[in-house]
Amino acid sequence: MIGIGESAFYDCANVTSVVIPNTVTYIDNEAFSFCLNMASVNIPNAVTRIGDEAFFYCKGLSSIVIPISVTEIGNDPFSLCYFISENFVNNSSISDDDFRAEILGEGAVEQSDGLVISDNEVVLCRPWATSVTIPSSVTSIATSAFEDCRSLTSVTIPKSVTSIGSYAFNGCSSLASMKVESGNPVYDSRNNCNAIIETATNTLLYGCMNTFVPSSVTSISEYAFWGHTGLTTITIPNSVTSIGHHAFYNCSSLSSVNIPEGVTEIGISTF
Repeated sequence: MIGIGESAFYDCANVTSVVIPNTVTYIDNEAFSFCLNMASVNIPNAVTRIGDEAFFYCKGLSSIVIPISVTEIGNDPFSLCYFISENFVNNSSISDDDFRAEILGEGAVEQSDGLVISDNEVVLCRPWATSVTIPSSVTSIATSAFEDCRSLTSVTIPKSVTSIGSYAFNGCSSLASMKVESGNPVYDSRNNCNAIIETATNTLLYGCMNTFVPSSVTSISEYAFWGHTGLTTITIPNSVTSIGHHAFYNCSSLSSVNIPEGVTEIGISTF
């Protein structure tokens, strides 16, 4: 038997496509896990087994064909992979559910810029996306929707969006422009601050490398800048009284921060 070994391409973030030789008969555990930008892979008809989490968190993978030859799979081989229903083709005798892929229902669409939308919600942005346009029909952004989109440089939130999930922009290390459209009833980007602020609470929810924190902001939310390695400097105004946990976690280029006297609460692992 000829196979692709365990963790053979684990965390290969720069790989965009893979051609598996026709001689390969099995894909081992975690073989392609965390290959975020892998947009396509061909599984040859000789493959009989796909191992545990073989394609775990391959967020760039938009289509797959499971050949009839596959008779055995491990645990969660396609966990945290997202597919429009017609792009997940399962020719094997194994149930779709057993592959643990996120197969989106009828009406889900994938835009050319990498946005995946289902039921008026952005559920995912492909990691290779650079600049996205969120349609005015969208009302919510799902938890972790843009997480680890390391090539994303700009995003505009339309006034129709009234719900943004946790961790939505974590790890967007190249994000330089972030704006909420005027007229949004829940969020704003006051003073061209390059951030998303919850209007009612004056809480900065998400920022980017070019964020300016307005003097009206009273708190910086947990995970607000998590994984934004492009952030080099930030000025926290005197109006801020709390900084949430992990707010600046893994901001590896941030060289100095001045914390005002008014800050009375700093969460765990904030920096």
